This record gives sequence, C-alpha cells and structure tokens, in this order.
Amino acid sequence: MAERECLSHRDPLTRGAAWLTLWDAMLDGELAPPALLDLALRALPRETDELNVEEILGQLRTIYWRFLSASQRLALAPRVERVLRDGLSLARTQSLKGAYFSAFRNTSLTPSAIAWLTSVWEERVKVPGLTLAEPDYIAIARDLALRSSFALQRAKRDGRASDRVAAD
Repeated sequence: MAERECLSHRDPLTRGAAWLTLWDAMLDGELAPPALLDLALRALPRETDELNVEEILGQLRTIYWRFLSASQRLALAPRVERVLRDGLSLARTQSLKGAYFSAFRNTSLTPSAIAWLTSVWEERVKVPGLTLAEPDYIAIARDLALRSSFALQRAKRDGRASDRVAAD
C-alpha cells in the first residue's frame, strides 16, 4: 500500500508519509533495502515535491552505503548514476540541482561518473543552473579521493595493483 502511495498519490504530504513508512518497514526487516532503493529510483523522476525529492535522495544515499554490499553497489551504480544525472539535468531550481548533484557526487562509482566529476572539479565542465562554491569543490575532491582509494583496494583484491605499483 505505501509503495503505491509514494508513487501515485496526488498529495505530497501523503507521499512523504509513505516514504517514512517504507523506511521504517525497511529498518524493521519488512522490506529489503534493494527493493526500497529500486522504488526510490523509479519514484525520483516522477516526484514533484522538492522536500520529498530530498527525503528520497537521503534514503537512497543511506541505503547505497550502509545497506548494500560492495558488489550490489557496483551492479546498481550505472542505474543510480543515470537517474541522478537525469534528475540534475531536469531540476528546475538551484536547490534541487544542488540536492541531485550532492547525491550524484556521493554515490558515483563508475569510471564515466568519476571522469565527469573530475572535469567538474577541474572546472572544465559547468553544471547549467548550478553555482558551486569552495565547499562544493572540497566535497568533490574528498569524494574523488575516496573513490580513488576504493579503486585501489579493488585493484589490490583483483591482483592488478602489484603491476601498477611496480610500474610507478
């Protein structure tokens, strides 16, 4: 019932309440985290209320990093990144663009997403309608550094890091 409410109910308050109900259901073990993440990815393009979008993005980030395994994140990364980049492109307000950008920055794992974030950080690419300030660039740098560390750990696990370190 709550799933239907968060996707199709006309009233934004009812949709917001449905999201909180679903979050509690996930925490109580009644709904699997990947199922709630899937619902969030389906709902984001349809959601019109900015507060609900921000709630959904917050839940998405928390599920992504705290409730999914590394392999689940890697499998879902292209879809998550696509939905967030689409949301960033379609957002009509600077605050909504900022929310989507922050979520994208925080969840990016694929090489293409990292490359795009790097180009934004290097100021070779501008995000139309979004003004970034020094704290934003610091956050991008932090997240890029974390992803580099993540990639190095994955390479070590896969046995490729020794070749790379030897070449340096």
